[in-house]
Amino acid sequence: MSKFVKMVENLVKPGADILSSLTPEKCDLLHMAIGISGEAAEVLGYQHVINMREELGDILFYLCGHMRWNRADDQVEKMFNVLFTDCFDDQESPILTFLEVGSRNYGDTELSSWMDIADNRNGKTIAQLVIAAGEILDKTKKYVIYNKKDYQNYSYDYFLLGLSILGIEKSFGFSHYAVLDSNINKLSNKKTGRYSSGGYSDQQALDRKDKKE
Repeated sequence: MSKFVKMVENLVKPGADILSSLTPEKCDLLHMAIGISGEAAEVLGYQHVINMREELGDILFYLCGHMRWNRADDQVEKMFNVLFTDCFDDQESPILTFLEVGSRNYGDTELSSWMDIADNRNGKTIAQLVIAAGEILDKTKKYVIYNKKDYQNYSYDYFLLGLSILGIEKSFGFSHYAVLDSNINKLSNKKTGRYSSGGYSDQQALDRKDKKE
């Protein structure tokens, strides 16, 4: 056995120890964080307009699931409302409102960088989306695996991920409402939706009814 392999086997946290400290909350957060990161990788790979709208909707699904555990944080609650609640009352792009939330919460020293993301300048937006997704996954891992609870640090990552999503939507000409509505139709349409029963089941997840012609 090589020195490196032996070191890895000695230092990895045993799966049984991880399992013993799991809770439904931890499992759900890890599921959502893995989903965000996986869909972000697909955004990086798919540049076709139809694929892009679908992948953005999938990221928003997982982001909503992750953020809902952290809505006690006022900053997170404001961003949650802009992304998932207010937009159904106003079908215009919420990008300016989201930038205002960021400016109030984090100051405006990074405003120029945020505008680059919002306007998809120099290809920065998709790269920032992938980075923010990775940060959320890494912090979730530290909570789930190492038992380090540090929710307040999610806030800025949520902001950068949300801003990146809105910036990509803008560059592709999507309305935020349309992206959310498309995901609703994909997953919960009573005839063609993946979860047409109205609830989750492993069988429906495996069957992927929405992908069948």
